[in-house]
Amino acid sequence: MISYNILYLNVNDYIPALKVFCKAMGFEEEEIQNDMISSVKMFYGHNNFIGIGIKKSTEKDYVGFGSLIPYKNTAWIPYVGIEPAIQKQGLGRLIMDQLIKIALKNNWETIELCASDAGISLYNNLGFTNDYKASIYKIVNCSENPSENLNVSNTFPEWIYSLDKEVLGTNRKNIFHIHKYNQLTIISKENEGYGIIYGKRIGPVIANYPELAKDIFKTAIKHGAETVVLVEKDNAKTDFFSFMELELVISTRKMTYGKALLQDVKRIFGLRSLAYG
Repeated sequence: MISYNILYLNVNDYIPALKVFCKAMGFEEEEIQNDMISSVKMFYGHNNFIGIGIKKSTEKDYVGFGSLIPYKNTAWIPYVGIEPAIQKQGLGRLIMDQLIKIALKNNWETIELCASDAGISLYNNLGFTNDYKASIYKIVNCSENPSENLNVSNTFPEWIYSLDKEVLGTNRKNIFHIHKYNQLTIISKENEGYGIIYGKRIGPVIANYPELAKDIFKTAIKHGAETVVLVEKDNAKTDFFSFMELELVISTRKMTYGKALLQDVKRIFGLRSLAYG
């Protein structure tokens, strides 16, 4: 019988472990892999990333990867993946049990993730509840111009923290604090909405009304955004996004474990990242 070891990852381990995850999800494109690696590097550099890996007891290479990003009383699970050849053997649950144990030990009341279709049943069995659909898209084309000029800068205005907490139901100021050390483009209208471009992805996008969200997306595309994580209400891609020509990369389901966050989904138009698995 094969035995497996669960290990906490250090800074030298997370890239090979993350590549296992990319293989598990079929993400072969270098651009997508680099985006994930950049995000992990950013959080590891500020001690805001907990990574665990699985190895066969007789081998040195990782066969599974899971991670956790804490902020205040909430934790986000961005990546969970198992080597394709050994999936459906309980290793995904092994990783998730460990991540949940870490969260409970630290008194994090809520755990959030986005699940692939293959992972939904596992997460439901673990006690996660369904929130809404969210999908990564490549932006193929957008011919429309924004209807109003928005502020574009590289610094966070103070009001963003309050709006973000009001809409998403948790205080993420420390996450913004980490982001400010990176090359970001913030598109905003004071007290009304904002979007963040990191790498070539626009997200999150928070707006008090739909037309502003559209203008944030359109402005982001003009500033180099090439991918988006869209929040899709009613389990379908809505006409709202018809101003962009999009190509689906992966579709997921946003899920929550523990204390439910009071989120205003109507004002959430895009996310920064997803968890998969």
